[in-house]
This record gives sequence, C-alpha cells and structure tokens, in this order.
Amino acid sequence: MAWLAWFSVTCVLLVHCTPGDVAAMNVTQDMVFVIGTPKSGTTALCSVLAASPQVVKPQIQPWEAGFHLKEAHYFNKVELEEMTPIKVKTNVSAYLRRFTASESGWQQGYSKGLDCTPQYFSAPQVPSRLKLAFPDSYHKMRFVVLLREPVARTLSHWKHLAKLGYQQQLGSFESMLKAIARTSNFHKVPVYDGGEVALSTSFIQRPLWDSLYDLHMHQWLHDGFSLSQFLLLPLEAFQDDKHSVIARISEFVGLEPGPWQDHVAKQYFTGEPEQVDVPSGANIDQLKQVFDKQLLYNLVLHRMHQR
Repeated sequence: MAWLAWFSVTCVLLVHCTPGDVAAMNVTQDMVFVIGTPKSGTTALCSVLAASPQVVKPQIQPWEAGFHLKEAHYFNKVELEEMTPIKVKTNVSAYLRRFTASESGWQQGYSKGLDCTPQYFSAPQVPSRLKLAFPDSYHKMRFVVLLREPVARTLSHWKHLAKLGYQQQLGSFESMLKAIARTSNFHKVPVYDGGEVALSTSFIQRPLWDSLYDLHMHQWLHDGFSLSQFLLLPLEAFQDDKHSVIARISEFVGLEPGPWQDHVAKQYFTGEPEQVDVPSGANIDQLKQVFDKQLLYNLVLHRMHQR
C-alpha cells in the first residue's frame, strides 16, 4: 500500500465541466463536492464553505425532505444502476440545474455549486458513475475528505442512526460486531466492478463500513482517479489551526479568500470532537481490531503533525 504515503489532507470534490460535458449547460461549470466522511465535521465544513459569496447550495425538492440541505445524494442513488450513458447525461443535466437559475447559467452572483454528500466517499459505485457522467473531465475533479479516528467515528455514526429512529434496522451495537465477525476477509473486499454491493448496502454494517478509509480510497484509485486530485484532512486539524485549514481548503477548491473565512471560522469547529459513550455491552477491543491494518487515517494524522 505504498500509494498511501502520497496522500495530502481532507476530501472536497471539485468538478470541472466544459461546455460540451453536459448538453443542457452553455457555460463552464464548477462544482465543489465534500464527499466524506459522515460524523467527521462535514456539516460544519460545508456551512463554512457555503458562506463564500461564490457558492450556491443545491435546490432540494419538497419530496426530498429526508435529506439535509447540503446533500444532493445524486451519484450514490441506487436507481442509477440501470441507466444508460445517455440517461446518465440527461439526469446529470437535471442535477446541475439544481445549482443554476436556468439551463444557460448560474444563479446571479454565484459561480460554484456546493454538494456535500458525505456518503459519496464510501459508496463504491460513485467513482465509476462520475466517469460515466463526465467522461472528458472526471480526471480534472478534486476531492476533499474529512477523516475522523475510525473507532470514534463508528460509535458516533451508530448512535446518530439510532437517534434518528433506525434502531430496529440497526439492532444492537453488539449485533453489528457479530455481523462483522461472520464476514470473512472483511479487509479484502474486492473492488466494485458493477455487480452487487452487499457490504456497503448492509444497514447493520454501515457505521463500520464508512470507517474503512483504505478500502474506499483504493476504490477511487482503481477507477482511474489520481492521488493529485485528493486533499485529505483529519478532523483534529481544525482544533490545531482552523483558520489556516479553512484557507487551505478554500484555495484547493478555488474559492476566493475574503472576510467570510474568518467570520464563519469563529462559529464552527469551536471545541474538541464530541466524546462518544460506548454502548452497553460493546466489545471495543473487537472494533479496534477491525481497524488494526487501516493505514490512511494514521498517515493523514502524521502528515498533519509534520506541517
């Protein structure tokens, strides 16, 4: 896994669309994507980026009330599975129009659309769908991903889903660990090739699945994206010097600096990451063993301390 040594910091995805990329658009489009990971500060980061006068968030339709305003959830939709390239193009046009006033341009005063869907990073079908939607420009995309210590992130994600009312689907925390134990070679799941994605769509394993950073990064590289397109940051970086981190992310995604950066920085990332209580009866040692061979988070953390 020598490729891991070259990672930068965090995951925001910047999509460059040329006029010929999407038939419905007549102007060059820039999309800023924050693609991961859940419960790692993505909502706060997107609130910061949305304060830029260049940025517009997606228009969420009334029937999409289940989604947070920052999340478009387009490229991870299951129904895309059966779409032909022509249908994908048509639907991408509709997707991009969420950020524009018409088919011919951005909403007045804006120049970048912001899609903060943190499930994109761990959904194995997303990289190949982006290539299908933007065959001539996918290699120009940039990604920023926020990572959190994997055990704490898994616990926080499980508690978050339980609080939202998914306790019945989740079962107990111990049942998730048992399901993991029954899954042989969990770290050696083959890369997605267009077939069934059993592990990533298993609700009971979802909190842990989203913490397998190495596996998901390997999927993106396998599907033709390069290391130079990624900026990876540990959540802890915001506790050390959030102003410089926000400035770095803004530069990476092409947002012009301004007073908005310092203003919003005062409102977000103001304390330590939440301390998550361990569920009753949970075998945390077993959970830690799942991440023993995960290298990405430790490398990103090490890189942060070297800066």
